[in-house]
Amino acid sequence: MVTADTRASAVPEVLDETLYAPWSSRVAAAVIDSVVFAGLAFVVAGASVSVNFAPIVTWGSDDTPVDLSAAAQSGLLAAWLVGPLLQAYLGSTPGKRIVGIAVVDDHEGRPIGIVGTLLRLLAHLLDAIAFIGYLRPLWHPERRTFADSIMGTVVLRTRTVRTNALVERLTTRRDGLGAGTPGLRGTLGEPANRRREVQVTAGTIAVSVVLGLFSFPWMSSGGESGGACSVFPPEQSTFQPDVAQISTDASTTTERRLWVEHTTVHPLTEVVVHWTWRGTAPQGTVIEVAVRGADGTTLASATAPVDEGATSPDPSYGPVGPPTDSPGEARLATAGVIVPADGWTIDTDILVDGQRFVGCGIPG
Repeated sequence: MVTADTRASAVPEVLDETLYAPWSSRVAAAVIDSVVFAGLAFVVAGASVSVNFAPIVTWGSDDTPVDLSAAAQSGLLAAWLVGPLLQAYLGSTPGKRIVGIAVVDDHEGRPIGIVGTLLRLLAHLLDAIAFIGYLRPLWHPERRTFADSIMGTVVLRTRTVRTNALVERLTTRRDGLGAGTPGLRGTLGEPANRRREVQVTAGTIAVSVVLGLFSFPWMSSGGESGGACSVFPPEQSTFQPDVAQISTDASTTTERRLWVEHTTVHPLTEVVVHWTWRGTAPQGTVIEVAVRGADGTTLASATAPVDEGATSPDPSYGPVGPPTDSPGEARLATAGVIVPADGWTIDTDILVDGQRFVGCGIPG
């Protein structure tokens, strides 16, 4: 527990054992932080970033990963560090400040610094196991998670905490930084009075609202690459390829939130071609698919044999029946292949005994 301090000037809120933060306030703070960080992440890294729960961040998806630029990754890391740094030296993230709680050392009532804060975040992995640790404050007498017990911290219902020990040592050695007697109100990180406390909280709310508005899309547009192409096989043949349906996972999304607009390009990583035809596929029929650059260079290609005798499912149509649902398919994975964001085409051919029978293509 936070030890008592006989000095009348000590911050009283952090000495009262009855002021441990309720579980509901901690949850509300985490939700606010998640929304605020989601907006900040959009500003620095674009719409490809999704925030599931602070500080967990993902971008892209299992099927369409997005490669962030080095600048975007650096910006995202800097944005993520804002919360831990504020909590490390002021005791509160924006969400905690708004709901009125703070994380402090359980003996001195001070913020625990950046190293302790990062270790506490790591210790939250134990809390995440079946969420037991996150629910532990509901029954623990000091409202502690496992991470709190490991790191020796408590979460208090207060916006006023003692200055972090490192900050206190630095500020007491320099003039003009609001330095004061250790433990007193008015030192860096502590509101000097009620008016200042209200101003800091109001400013935090205003910034959080703006960033929160950035966490929700106001306009979104885009589409995927792909399409269908028809062919005209030799009329004298009983084997009549009809349509090649080409689908890809390449897409472009443009999203605007408030006045900031970001375009995310999901690169091509897979091509799937479905051919349909009338009649029976001759022996030795092969489907070929290739991705070619703007100059015609083949970037990646694949072939898939067609089952011998694949034919229309309804023999009543005779030797040339209606198109089947999908008698032939070819897949091409381009993972590890550098495919430009634009200026590529997809070609697909049906080969019989190594000779091109029909083919078509679509632009990327």
